[in-house]
Formats: sequence, C-alpha cells, structure tokens
Amino acid sequence: MVDEKQGVRYARDYEHIVIHTPARPTPEDLKTLAQGCDLLILPSSPDAMALSAMLQMVEALYSLQSNYRILLTVIPPAPSKVGAQSRTTIKKVRLPIFKSDIRRLAVFHNAALAGVPVNAIKDPYG
Repeated sequence: MVDEKQGVRYARDYEHIVIHTPARPTPEDLKTLAQGCDLLILPSSPDAMALSAMLQMVEALYSLQSNYRILLTVIPPAPSKVGAQSRTTIKKVRLPIFKSDIRRLAVFHNAALAGVPVNAIKDPYG
C-alpha cells in the first residue's frame, strides 16, 4: 500500500489501482484525479446528506468531463427501501450508477472491530 503521490511509480506494474481520497477533495485535487484515472468511483450511502455531497461532486466532475460512476454503499437490509429509492432517483436523473450495491452487513462492523479484513471473519458473508 502506497499513498496517491507514490502511486504513479507503481501504476505501470498493475492493471487496476484504487486510490482512496478524502471525502471532499479540493477542486485542484479533483481535477488531477479526474485527469489521471480511467474511472472515478463515487461511493455514497443512501442518506440525504451523503447523496447531497455526492451530487456536488457530480456537478464538479461534469465541468471536468470525467468518467465516473456512483456506488451505493451501506444499504440497510429489508424491509428498508431506502437503497432502492436512492437507486431509482439516481437513475431517474440519468447519472451513471453501478449495477450492484454494497449492503450494510454485520460482518463489516465485526471486521472493523477486530481490525482485520472481512474475509478473516468467520461469517458466511465474509
């Protein structure tokens, strides 16, 4: 694991590189990221505040003509419909979104508490 500044050195050695950035990068950092990658993934939980922040990012990316896609995360389990409702809203305004979501599962919480990757937790969802 290296930081985003060191990533350039290692980029030629890998087909895919994931760069984790702060939640709201500066306009300069966003421009650099948009120009330097093939696809920006915009993770967002389905709550109103997170979706609002994500839409601000989309507006900034629009002016940069960047390739991005939205990934809904921390989707609550049934009977909640908030994940499906958020997906419908995003599709209605024709924003690019991944086909799958990341559901909120206890295994993620348990792995974080244990300080280990999800696949190290003895759980059928791990």
